[in-house]
Parts: sequence; C-alpha cells; structure tokens
Amino acid sequence: MTQKRGPRGAATNASRPTPAINDLWYKNAVIYCLSVGTFMDANGDGVGDFQGLMRRLDYLHGLGVTAIWLMPVQSSPGKDDGYDVSDYYNVDSRYGTLGDFVEFTHAAKQRGIRVIIDLVVNHTSNQHPWFKEARRDPRSRYRDWLPARLRADGGHCSLRPDLPRFGRLIKPSGRAVIHPPPLPS
Repeated sequence: MTQKRGPRGAATNASRPTPAINDLWYKNAVIYCLSVGTFMDANGDGVGDFQGLMRRLDYLHGLGVTAIWLMPVQSSPGKDDGYDVSDYYNVDSRYGTLGDFVEFTHAAKQRGIRVIIDLVVNHTSNQHPWFKEARRDPRSRYRDWLPARLRADGGHCSLRPDLPRFGRLIKPSGRAVIHPPPLPS
C-alpha cells in the first residue's frame, strides 16, 4: 500500500480529515491597532488608560472597527515601550486595573468588537521574578530559561557562548532585555 504525500512530500494520513477553520472573522475585519497609553486619558494624569479607551468605543464602532489590537498592556517598567514584561498576569497600573481591562473587553464585546493583545512572550524584563531569581542564584532552574550568561557581579549580561547569536541584547547598567532563540522545528 502506498502512502499519500502532502504538498511538501510528507506522508499524510488519508483517513483523517483536514481540520477546517470555520471562523475566518479576521479575513474581513477592520483592525485598529493602538497603544492604550497614548490613546485617551480619562483620569488626567497624562497617560491613556482603559477608562479613556472605553469612552471612545462608540466612536471606534462608528468607524466600522471590528477588532482592536492593543500594544503591550502587561505590567512593565517601561524601558522598552512595554515590551519588557515584568508580570504577565496583570496590566500596567498606568493603564488602570485588571478590572478596568475586563470591563473594557466586555464593553467591546457588547459592540461586536474583538480585542487582540500583544502577548510578548519573547521578552523578559529584568524586573520579572524569573530574571531576578536567575540573577540571584547560579543554580536556579530559571537560569537555563534565559539565553544569556548572567554575570555574578550583577552587571552587564552577555550572550551565552554555547548558543548561536540571535536577536538583540540591550544592556545598559544592570538591565537586560533578551530575545530568545527561535524554537527548534
């Protein structure tokens, strides 16, 4: 019996149906990408927030927006425009509370607007607990999770010599933001 071959010559299982993506909403979506911090300030502190964004949902809906793509909103010390995430389970306090974020997503859903967030899993702030633990303890399991050699003096970081060069490493005194290598295929 001969096996069927896929488009790249790989063997396929002919008895298993190809999974179909039935919800292709993104193909016809009007996606509005924005930074919460620069969009609308509701509390007058000079930084946009979720309350301000909620005030403009009707406006965005009126423009025909069907999805809002938020630039990073997770907690961050803000050294790399929010891409240096220090807490993946919370929103940056400058933008409001986690409750404000949930309220915003519900308000968007009521208007038929989807919410997409930039989930920045390839950056880690030096304020993230894993990074702090890796820097503190040379035997920490998190040390292997960061593709950098963390110096014992707590100073600059350098790429691990056993890894191929990739991405960039920002290393002003005491700070490092690391792009991890691509996952093996």
